[in-house]
Amino acid sequence: MMGTRSASASPGLGCPRASAWLLSALLFTIGAGQASALAAGRGVEPQPQAAEPDASERDIAPILEPLRAASKLPALGAVVVEGGRIVAAGMTGVRKAGSDAPARLDDPFHLGSNTKAMTALLVARLAEQGTLSFETTLGEVFRGTIPEMHEAWEKVSLADLLRNRGGCSGVIPPLLWRSFWTTKEEPVAQRTRLVRAVISGEPIAAPGQKYEYSNTGFAFAGAMAETKTGTAWEALMRAHVFEPLGMESAGFGAPGADDDQGAIKSPWGHQEGGRPVEPGPRADNPPAIAPANAVHMNLRDWAKYIGLHLRSHASNPHRRGAFLPAHVFDVLHEPVGDYACGWRVLQRGWAKGTRDEDVGITLMHAGSNTMWFSVAWLAPEKDFAVLVVTNQGGAAAQRATDEAVGEILKAMESW
Repeated sequence: MMGTRSASASPGLGCPRASAWLLSALLFTIGAGQASALAAGRGVEPQPQAAEPDASERDIAPILEPLRAASKLPALGAVVVEGGRIVAAGMTGVRKAGSDAPARLDDPFHLGSNTKAMTALLVARLAEQGTLSFETTLGEVFRGTIPEMHEAWEKVSLADLLRNRGGCSGVIPPLLWRSFWTTKEEPVAQRTRLVRAVISGEPIAAPGQKYEYSNTGFAFAGAMAETKTGTAWEALMRAHVFEPLGMESAGFGAPGADDDQGAIKSPWGHQEGGRPVEPGPRADNPPAIAPANAVHMNLRDWAKYIGLHLRSHASNPHRRGAFLPAHVFDVLHEPVGDYACGWRVLQRGWAKGTRDEDVGITLMHAGSNTMWFSVAWLAPEKDFAVLVVTNQGGAAAQRATDEAVGEILKAMESW
């Protein structure tokens, strides 16, 4: 399912490469769920500041273009969020290799495993409404419907799953994985079948005892939310995350398709080496693991979401209440080891704020379905974040997005 590599550092910046979260499976289209009429819930405060175009935004396309060209990527885009708004943005390249359709800042890009933190935020919203809690266990949700559950899974909690400590393997059994490519099951049915198949055997470790980066664990979290609410994860995400935050470009699976005349209306994904992959049956992973890695949106909408986490982090001197109570964000951002709920929590010198420390806290995560690549770096003590996307997967994409973060950080020193 997913290859891992130890992180390496960019020269002088200490930015670990994002390739630890590359997905290595071939892919399948995820059907978008329809938004339900669920109430948005209490405590919602939209975050439009980080997404509205501003004449004062710096154009960072000149920083990105040499990196894109050197790595032979179709497109490369980035934004910098600071002080609750986008202060710099740029997009360079084309939507599809071999075309002359320019990529634009309002184009949707697949975010891969950056979906994981969004699923965790959904769980937090449902917990705040009393539908479930971070301590809700697999046994509490599935004991009555999956009698073949191995007893070792009974006490695995949502908190364990969202921190990759739920005993789920990083690899789905091959026969089961292949079956998701040919099934005509709806997304909810796929996720239920995944849960049933996996929990009939033993976990790889006791709850909370071992870190194992796993798409399955986040799929389990999505399935638990579905079972408790009777609503598909896709619809829950729209009702509880995308719509309240005004993320109008957000969707699931590979972005859009061309029009009847063949015009390239949105970016295509590209395999390593630059081969474009038409939106359709081989453009993304099966819906079985959608809660781990299926979301797409444009950079401005992603900035809204990132701005929420940035301003809600305990170390941000400008922290303010929004969307959820502060203590709930503390749970989402608190790591066990160096992994929180969809975030890797690291220390970096360039992220230090006013505390008497040599380093500052960062939240980061990367995502790829092997045809797209995205990475987010948040420095809450300094109240800024850098987000980078490209519509190609593989080592060149990972390298270029990593280098883009480094070059943007260098440029920010003189802003």
